[in-house]
Amino acid sequence: MMKLIKIDVKNFGGLSDSEWKISSQLHVFYGPNEAGKSTIAAFIKQIMFGFHLKSQKSTFFENYMPLKKVNQVGGSLTFKNENNQIITLERTYTTSDSKKGNLAVSLDNEKIPENIFWNNIKNIDGDFYTDSFIFNQDLLANVISLNQGDLLEHIYYLGAAQSSKLLLLRDKFVQSSEKLFKTNGRKPEINQILAQIKEKAETLSKQQVEFDQYSSLEKQKNDVQNEIELLNSQVKKLQQNQQNLAITKQELNNYAQYQQLKEQYQLIDFNQEDYTQVQALELTIEQLTTDIKKYESEIIAVSADNLDEQAKILAKKVEIYQIVNEADRLQNEIKQLCQELEQIQTYQPLYFKLESLSPEDKLVMRSKYEQCLNTQAPKSIIKNISFGLIIFGLVGVFLKPLFYLLILSGLIIYYLDKIKTDHIRTNQIKSFEKEYGFDPQKFDLELVMSQIMQIENKRNILTEKRKNQAKILEQVADFKQKISQFVSPTNNLTSDLEKLDEHYQQVQQKVTTQKLLNEKISAIKAKLADVKLTLQKKLSQNKVKDIEEFKAKGNLYHQNQQIKSQMMALSANLKDRVEILSKLDINSLHTTEQSLVSELEQIQAKLRIKYDALAQLKLKLKELTNSDSLKRTQQELATANANLLDYTKEYLADLLAADWIQRGLDLASNDRFPKMLSSTNQYFALLTNGRYIKVAINDQLQVVKADGTRVAVEYLSRGTAEQLYFALKLAFVEQIADEIELPILIDDAFVNFDLQRIDNIVKLVQNLSAKTQVIVFTQNLQLAKMLTDNITKLEIRN
Repeated sequence: MMKLIKIDVKNFGGLSDSEWKISSQLHVFYGPNEAGKSTIAAFIKQIMFGFHLKSQKSTFFENYMPLKKVNQVGGSLTFKNENNQIITLERTYTTSDSKKGNLAVSLDNEKIPENIFWNNIKNIDGDFYTDSFIFNQDLLANVISLNQGDLLEHIYYLGAAQSSKLLLLRDKFVQSSEKLFKTNGRKPEINQILAQIKEKAETLSKQQVEFDQYSSLEKQKNDVQNEIELLNSQVKKLQQNQQNLAITKQELNNYAQYQQLKEQYQLIDFNQEDYTQVQALELTIEQLTTDIKKYESEIIAVSADNLDEQAKILAKKVEIYQIVNEADRLQNEIKQLCQELEQIQTYQPLYFKLESLSPEDKLVMRSKYEQCLNTQAPKSIIKNISFGLIIFGLVGVFLKPLFYLLILSGLIIYYLDKIKTDHIRTNQIKSFEKEYGFDPQKFDLELVMSQIMQIENKRNILTEKRKNQAKILEQVADFKQKISQFVSPTNNLTSDLEKLDEHYQQVQQKVTTQKLLNEKISAIKAKLADVKLTLQKKLSQNKVKDIEEFKAKGNLYHQNQQIKSQMMALSANLKDRVEILSKLDINSLHTTEQSLVSELEQIQAKLRIKYDALAQLKLKLKELTNSDSLKRTQQELATANANLLDYTKEYLADLLAADWIQRGLDLASNDRFPKMLSSTNQYFALLTNGRYIKVAINDQLQVVKADGTRVAVEYLSRGTAEQLYFALKLAFVEQIADEIELPILIDDAFVNFDLQRIDNIVKLVQNLSAKTQVIVFTQNLQLAKMLTDNITKLEIRN
């Protein structure tokens, strides 16, 4: 027995990462709508039999792609068999996989081939599992919608594996056979072919008479065609004769041309090798003469005078550069000294004024400067008296007050004398400042004299540098005058020297080039003389005076060579016909040609008559049925017979296949059906509380009440009809439980049952769970509790 013990959902519909363990034979999943009950039922079926297996019977179980975008769909189911071995089915699906997904089967955690699992469940498919082991409103609704005949077949053949598919297949074969043939039909293929065979046979009889006339005209046409063929062969022969005659005439013309060329041909004593050499020598002379003229035109008169003088000047290039540099240096130093003196004159004009004094005046200025700084009052009697009074007063102040008066008198005398002395000194300073321009009290004469000496030194240095500059400039002018003899002078001696150097190099290059050109011309002239001598020898050897005579002889030779080539070509074409052609007359050939043209015209006239007759015969034949039409009709008749045979085989094969399927279903159901019908009676009586005690199946499906009354199925209520089919399916599962051990899935299949019927269903399901595992999915909590304590509650997921 295969018992489901765990459901593990990775991603499936609205479920993801969910796991439930099942430990009992009867287990209930309880929850409201949208909680995932039908999703779990679909998951169990699809993990076993594959994803996306769309079925008209159970679309409810198929479209369960995850609501969220995920990379992988699927999960696993875990079973335990009667040997307590754990079997795990894991199926996953990605967009790159097959629509069924990838299935992995393991036994006690070791991977095993899939077929071991399928063998255990007798290789059933998803449709069989749905029809037999799954109970839901969709499947019950399908049964209720069947007509009486289909319902009887569905119930009768429920005991046969794959019965639904086999019934569909049988009906397909029956429909296929009816498309091929019906006794009174017109549209089926075989009916149409039989009509075609009859029509073709009548057409063939009519065409036979016309064919006899057609055969007679066909023979006449063949005779005319044979005559035309004979005349065409004669025309072809005459045309061949004309062609041969034209060839002979052309050969005769070639022969005549050959004779003319033979008369023109002369044997010329001519040496082609010497002629080629003479032509080469002539070209060499022309080339050498051209080279001499070219080199002579390149010779330019160059004077080599004064090159030595220029070389002497250029030999002093270093000295000249030093002189130029020295002149530049002196010029910069003079400019610098002048700028310094100008700055002193601008900012210290006093120094320039004092510097212009003569040495004697400078000595006088020094004397007056010293007088201004060292002026003192002369030692007079008044000063001595003032000092005496002060001293005497100081000594006598201790004796009498009169002596204070003496001290005061001495001070007044001293002060008056000092005022006089300061006045004299101030006058001297003002006189000095007016004469020399500076205040002796504010200026240090030694510093002033030092500045004056610096100015004098700068003036002396400037004078000396100007003298040196004058000497340098004389040298520069001398060199410029010498260089100007050879190049146009500029203001820059260095530039003049570089121009002289460039001029010297150019003249020297020209002299060298002229020398080389003269040497080349001499060599070419010598070679030209040798070539002319060789040419004259070749002309003498060939007995001609000059080149023109040799060329004339060469042209005559080549003309005869062309004549010889033409003669050889004509001779090759004529081959061994020369003797025959020499005996032929062109006039006789013209006569033969006219005769051939006349004969050809007569035959072509006959051909036109025959072609007209042939056209008339073809026109008559076109109006009659020809052999092709007859053969085509015969072929069409044969094809119709062959098609009839093929379609008949197909028709009989469809009938035979339908019959075989019918017989197979009968054989498969005869064994289990009586047992299944007995269990159905028992279950149906239980479900209906004894109201109905038996199911009767004859020409139609009926149920028998307790009082023996028979009621046709179509008159049963929806709930009773569902109970009947429920009893039939349970009875079938019971019959095959010994061979196929899979859990029964009941998904809200009792919504149309009243409380009494539900009580009966509970008893029936509990009894059935003792034989096989039953998993119920319901939103009815009361039903769940009535069935078992093993309840898994499901919640609505966001």
